[in-house]
Amino acid sequence: AIERTVKYLLANYKIASAIGKSYGFEVIVILQPYLNPNNKILQDYERRMLSSGRNIIDATYAELRKVIKLRTYSKIYDLSDIFKKACEPIYIDWVHLGPKGNHWIAEKIVEILRKEGY
Repeated sequence: AIERTVKYLLANYKIASAIGKSYGFEVIVILQPYLNPNNKILQDYERRMLSSGRNIIDATYAELRKVIKLRTYSKIYDLSDIFKKACEPIYIDWVHLGPKGNHWIAEKIVEILRKEGY
């Protein structure tokens, strides 16, 4: 199921990129961070929020990271570990961010866009 999910995600990326090429825009995909004990020093409230559903996301991201490392899809960026060194509260639930997390993501997106020439 994980491999099929990744296959569909990448197929959607290819379709969106083809549409973008036809209409004169580029598609950039960003894998968002999510609450994961391997990607952040957890606060007590964050530990309480972790659920069993996270395993599916962990497996899907692991498969996507393999593809990203091959650089076949040069416009896919993985930000899932952006908070690895963060000690302060970042998340409001297992995937949504508070103001500080949103600020970090916004700064990284600007960096990506500049790298892409925008």
